Parts: sequence; structure tokens; C-alpha cells
Amino acid sequence: MSTPSCARTLDMFSSPPPEPESSEPQQPPQDVLSIWASYPHASADNAIMARFGGFTGVCRVVTDGGMVNGQSVQDWLVLPLHDAQQQLTGLAYLSPKPNGQPIYYSDKPDDQGYHPQGGVLLNMQHIAHGQPVYVVSDPTAGFMLARAGLSVVVSLTPEQWRGMRPKHAANLRYQVQAWCKAGQAVIVPVEHSLLKKYQEWLSDTGATVIGIEGMNAPSLYEPPELANLIKAALQTTADTWPEPEQLTDPDHQAPYPIHALPADLQALVKEIQQYYQAPVPMIATCALSILSSAGQALADVDIDGTLSKPLSLFTLIVAESGERKSEIDKVLSKPLHEWERQQLEDRADEIKAARAAHKAWEAAKRGIEKRIETLASKGQDYSEAEDKLAELEANPPPAPLIPDLIMQDQTPEGMAKALKRYPSICLLSSEAAVVLGGHGMGKDSASRNQGMMNDLWSGQPIKITRAAAESFSLHGRRLSAGLAVQQSVLSAFAKDGAARGIGFFARFLITQPDSTKGTRFYKAPSEWRHLSAWRDRIHALLNTPLQIDPDNALQPELLQLHPDAQQLWIEGYNAIERELGAFGEFADVGDVASKSADNAARIAGLLHLYQHGLVGRVTADEMRCGLALALWHLNESKRYFTKAKTDEKTLLAARLEQWLIVQCREQQTTGIPLRQAYQNVIPKAARGKAAFLQCITPLIDSHRAKIETQHGSEYVLINPILLEPQTGATRATGATTCANP
Repeated sequence: MSTPSCARTLDMFSSPPPEPESSEPQQPPQDVLSIWASYPHASADNAIMARFGGFTGVCRVVTDGGMVNGQSVQDWLVLPLHDAQQQLTGLAYLSPKPNGQPIYYSDKPDDQGYHPQGGVLLNMQHIAHGQPVYVVSDPTAGFMLARAGLSVVVSLTPEQWRGMRPKHAANLRYQVQAWCKAGQAVIVPVEHSLLKKYQEWLSDTGATVIGIEGMNAPSLYEPPELANLIKAALQTTADTWPEPEQLTDPDHQAPYPIHALPADLQALVKEIQQYYQAPVPMIATCALSILSSAGQALADVDIDGTLSKPLSLFTLIVAESGERKSEIDKVLSKPLHEWERQQLEDRADEIKAARAAHKAWEAAKRGIEKRIETLASKGQDYSEAEDKLAELEANPPPAPLIPDLIMQDQTPEGMAKALKRYPSICLLSSEAAVVLGGHGMGKDSASRNQGMMNDLWSGQPIKITRAAAESFSLHGRRLSAGLAVQQSVLSAFAKDGAARGIGFFARFLITQPDSTKGTRFYKAPSEWRHLSAWRDRIHALLNTPLQIDPDNALQPELLQLHPDAQQLWIEGYNAIERELGAFGEFADVGDVASKSADNAARIAGLLHLYQHGLVGRVTADEMRCGLALALWHLNESKRYFTKAKTDEKTLLAARLEQWLIVQCREQQTTGIPLRQAYQNVIPKAARGKAAFLQCITPLIDSHRAKIETQHGSEYVLINPILLEPQTGATRATGATTCANP
């Protein structure tokens, strides 16, 4: 069995292109559980286990001469690696050599050589939610604490185990975060000289870091001695409260990766921003939307010869009135309007003739149908009339190709009818309340219509079956959407969660840019050199002849990926996928993240189309730009949806805090028993242990409250600063302004 080298992280999206890797086929990894089961338990006199103080029930040994990463591990000690859900994730092999480094193995193809999601769990069988978990990096310390009866996670790392500095301990940090998210009280004992460094390094995790002299040489102590030192340090730490923080972190938007746009598009965004002084993310997102509207009919992007993606984008800008989103949309979409108007003028006679021919065909059809009815009513033979009707229906006149490109306030069903007239349309609205709040998105039809838009985004056929006279199916159609909406409208539309449930919002590139109001002082107009070039390029794309079949269905070209671009896309796809797990960065926005690699390929294809048309293949640089932009929008979605969810959690936590403060003041104490709290708490939504622990988490994270075991019982403690007269819960700005509980 073998594992390849350590996988790249999400930072690769803005990194130089990687060196090409070997193309030799990889053998499928062996199942970790079966490998683990094949090893015998280590004996009590095993030299390695004796060195670490391990348990025979936990440690196993390699006796079959196995190979890991091309290295023999004969007689090596083997430890199981589990995640915070106690699921087996991999194996750690410890060398007989005192200075040997551990080797790792996992059966996950994208989990290569380094296992931040796995640690060695000791005494975890009966641990209750919220109970202390001790996270250490030294196996000797781990087994010592376990012998003292404590629940321990040994977070093995590829670097040295003792004297480890934070920069060498990414695995330990991951374990701390995972167990904190799992709802445990995480305690990290470190060498006293390293206490400040680790407290700073782990300050955002919710863990308690304590300093212990001799922690890097735990063999100096007996297990009870080491446990007592830790308990004493914990008591000292418990007596000291940090300054309470706000319940939520400040809402900051990451800088827009404008460097990921081609140079001419960068210049365009800067030119527009300098005059209108609107947020850069708004301008850039609007430009991508218009580019998609102009190019989606021409090509799809081919990922691997079997998987192709349309170039259609759905974008959503969340901004309040007065942010100049209408002006930005107007100036960037002008070439679309110009082209549509010119096409309708130039082809007026052609469209008129096509409509007349279609009208005559329908009249002839109705005439024959009426003739058949008359003959049938008289009992006469109408087979000849039926033959004529069949021949007529088999040879309809070509449907007129009417370039109604831009829709602004149509329902999705109205868009389907528009797609009958022209196979590529765009829904553009700087006041998307008309779209999201319209009849077509009402309670009775929202899910069906959102599902249809999802199909159009994916390039799938659509079918309308409202009434017999209106039933039709369409394939080879494209829809892009560029919407801007106020927060209140979007919140009302998304209130029931259905739009996320069926993946409607998952397809959107979302941004809620920071406001520039109050800083937009007058500036004289520029020469608009880059805006003029933009209009010329959009016109050129729109004037490129479409490939369509007799049913007006698109037959787009396929933009191929350069092998380096394809490899980069695969790595990006896998990197995002790795973060979708229970404790991954994108676990809370998995619906959006699952579409991000798809959007990255679309953006890369559009950037290529803008610069080179249908000539050549999508390059690695273009794919890297597509990944960077898609990842930025993914983080924006995470920021937006987390903020929406946090608002409700924060309000509930603030009400809980007010109730706790009242109880503590009445009882003249700084804490009350946990059982008493979760049985009697107001608001009632926090009653029950599980609900209470979830509700109090924001208070714990912001150092406003904590849960401790005292004299064998669990207590909820309030930061004493919050109990001071006249300050209370208002001490840390914005904590509570809610009504009395």
C-alpha cells in the first residue's frame, strides 16, 4: 500500500502553475479498517510501546513486512486515527528508531500522507457532550493523561513531537477546532514557556490553553501527578476571564481578486469604478454576467471529453438602494441593448414574412381540421383530409428567429416562451424584487419555476405543460441571469429555505459588497477608452453566427481544456470537495460549494472566449483565474448565509444571556447549575440540554459565559464583568438591546 505526496490546499488557486506530476496509474488504496484489523495487538513488552507508555488495547504492530509510502514498516507500532465523530480515518506508523518520523496512511485518494482530520483517541468511549477533551501532540503525554483517567486526543504530526512550535502544529490546530465544533470543552496543555504563543495561535478556537512545566518531558511525572498539575492550572485559568467580545465578529468582505481578470477587463473595472465609485465586486460581477449573456450561445466548455458545461452564469448582487447598481448595469449592458435593437430593425422584413408564413400555415391547419370534423359528423370518409393534415404538420414553416435577448421582469415561464423565439436569453434586473417577488415566484409555483431555471443553468431540456395549447419542450437553450436585489427582498424570498433546498441559490455567484456611500465625491468623466473596447468585443461576440438546428436549438462549439488546465480544475474540484466534510471550511454552504468548480470552468471558458473567441484551448492561467473568482464568490456565499443564520442565533444567545444575568444577580452568584439552567431557561427555545448547549455556544466563543465542572457538577458561569452594575450585558458593544426575557 502507498500514498502520494501531500495534497495542495485551496491556496493553489492564486499560485503559480504546479509542476506536471507523474502520469503513472495509481493503485486504488486499500481499506483502512481491513488493514487495521489484520495487525495483531502489541504486546506489553514491545519496545516502542514501552517508550511511549502505550496501551495494549490501542496499539498494534506490523508483523507481515508491510510497505507504506515505499518504506518498510516491519515491527513498527500502529495507532488508529479517528475524527471528532470517532470514525476511523487513517493509520499512524511509529518507527522503532527514537528519532524516526511517523508515516501515515489513508484509504481516501485525496487524503495524501498527512491526516489533520485524525487523532489517536484515548478514554473516549463514555465521554458526554460538553465534557473536557485534552489535545496533545506527544504520544507519551497522551498515554500518561489517559492512565490518569482523562479523555485524550493525541494529534500526531510529521514534525518533531516535543518542543513543537505552533508553525509546526497545523494538525493539532485542526484537532482543536474539530473537537470544539463537536461541542466539547477542549483543553490544550503545553510547555509553560510556550503558553503565550499557543494562546495567541489558538485564540479563535474556543480551547483553553494551559502551561505546564515539564510538559515536553511527561515521563518525569507519574500519571496522577501530571493530571493534578493540569487540574491546578485549569483552576488558575478559570479564575481569570478575558475581556468579553461582541457576540459576532465584524462583517468584513475579502478583497475582490481583480488580478484574476484579464488585463483589459481589469482596466475596464477600474475605469468604471473611478467615475461611478461603486464597489469593485459589483462592477466585476456585473461584467461577468454581461459577458455570459453575450457568449453563452457560442460554446460550452469541455472538462474531460465526456463532461461539458454551458457558459451560462447566474449572478446575484445584494445591495441597498443608492449603491449605483442600476447605473453600472446600464453602462455595461448597453451593447446588448444596442445589438438587440439593431437586429430587430435589420431583420424586420424577415421576421414579418416568417410570422405571416407561420400564420398562414396555422390557418391552413385549422381549415383541414374543421374539414375533418365536418366529414366525420356526416359519416363520410375523411382519410384524404387526414393525409393532407399529416403532410402539413410534417412540414411547418421555419419558426422566426426573433432576437428578444434581454428579459427584465418576466416569470420563468415567460422566459421559456421567449426561448422559443430565440435560443439564448438573459434575465437582467437591477431591481430583482420584480423577479423574486413576482407571480412566477409565488408560493404555489416557486419550486417548479426555480427547478426550471436550474435546468436551464445546467443546459438541460425544459418542458412546459400548463395547458394543452401551451405545452411544449425545448432543448439546446441557454439562460443567464444577472440580478441585483435589496437585502430585505432577498430575506423575504428566502425565508422558507426552499430556494436553497432545491439548489436555486447554489448556482448563483453571490456578492454583498461593502457600501461606498459617503465617499463618492464628484470626479470628471474619463475618456472611456476601455469601455469602448468592451462594447466592441461584446458586439463581436453577439455577431458571431450561431450554430442551430431546424428547431432553433443551439449546437454550441466545445472549448477544450489544455491538459494543464484540466489538471488544475480537477485539483480545484478535489480541494473544494475536501472542505465539504462535517468540519470542513464549506460544510455550512455545501450546496453552493458543490457548484463552485462548475462555475470556475464556466468563468475560465468565458475569459478565453472574451480574449480569443473560439480559437485555441482554455489555458491553465485562465482556469486558475476561474477558480480564484469562483472561490471568492463561494466565500461570499458563506459570509452571506452565515451572517443570515448568525443573526437569529445571536438574538437567541443575547436573550439567554439576559436571563442568566438576572438569575445570577438574584442568587448573588456568578453561575448556576447547568441542569437548572437548561430546564428553566427563557427563551423556551433554549430548553433541553442539546438546545441549551447550542444556544450558549456564541456566548462561550465570545468569552461571555462558560461551562465548568465544580465539585462533581456542571455549572454555567457568566463573565463577572457582565454582572457589574449599570454595565451588564451592554459591556461589550452590541451585546444585547433585546426585550426582557
